[in-house]
Formats: sequence, structure tokens, C-alpha cells
Amino acid sequence: MRRWVFLCVVLCLAAVLPVGAQIATGKIEGKVSDDKGPLPGVTITVSSPSLQGNRTSVSGANGDFSIPLLPPGEYTVRFELSGYQPLEEKVKVNAAQVTRVDALMQQGTFTEEVVVTGAFEPVSTTSREVKVVPLSRESNVLKRLLELPTPAIGNGLVHLGENASRPLQLGSKPGQVLRLLRRLSPPW
Repeated sequence: MRRWVFLCVVLCLAAVLPVGAQIATGKIEGKVSDDKGPLPGVTITVSSPSLQGNRTSVSGANGDFSIPLLPPGEYTVRFELSGYQPLEEKVKVNAAQVTRVDALMQQGTFTEEVVVTGAFEPVSTTSREVKVVPLSRESNVLKRLLELPTPAIGNGLVHLGENASRPLQLGSKPGQVLRLLRRLSPPW
């Protein structure tokens, strides 16, 4: 009796094992390159009605990629990398087989757009309004400049007239220029 039970168990296992050993999926693999050589970092996306959602992989240092465990069917393989034109290939995956897809990517055209937005406040040349800007030097500098007949301004130095012993430096950096309108009356 024990022999019969043992024989039945062995026969059942022998019948079931070949079914489990069958591979019902396929694999897509390949290499991505451009005209200079292999391309690492390319995103490879496969999609198919046979697949729930998409499967994604990234090419390795040699441009190689592999996407295993794909059910048999028709697939669209999309290759994408910034700076290159996207590429799509249609392939058929069979059970227990490897489908090879090698891609040659073409560099894309680069377009760059710079948009500058802003507003400006027009300067009125007819207004007598004076805006006082705080100065880091002497507080009466602006008053002294407005009292002068015509200051000569250049290279950040204001020459205070013929009787001045030395020019007055305005601003913290060379090349800064102070501009005054002669017609304005002082606010004090």
C-alpha cells in the first residue's frame, strides 16, 4: 500500500513539474548608441495591450538594457534622452525568447528662449521733485553740490569748482557717476 501511495505522489509531481518549468514570458534587450558610441542614461519604456501599464528601464554605462518577464504580444519600445530626438520601435515578443532591439539615437535640435519681463518708471524731465538718496559720506554733500554753479562730473569724481582744493569722491566703486539736473531747486 505504501508503495502505491509513493508511486502516485511521484507520478503527480512528474506531471506537474514540466508545466512549472515552461516559461510564458519573453524579454526585450538591446543596446542604445549614437554616432559617437554607447549612450548611458537613456530611458527605455515599453508599452503594450498585453501589459498592465508600462515597463521602464535605463541603459547602463555601455548602453545596454534589459526588460524581462514580458507577456507575449506586440510592444512599442520608446527611447528618450535629453538632447536627443525620441525614438520608437514596434516589436513582437514571443514566449521563452529574447527580442533584441538596438537603437541609434539622433541628436535633437536645441532651442532656447529667454523671456525678460519687467516694468520701468519713466523719468520726468519737467518735474521739480527731488528724491533724496541716503549717502554714506557727508550728509551735506547733496546740498553743497546743488549750490555750485555747474559741477563737472566724470569717473565718479565731482569737481567742486575752480576754488576747491580736491575733488569729492561719490559712490563706493570707481565708475559710479552722480547726475544732477541744474534746474532743480533744493528741497530744503
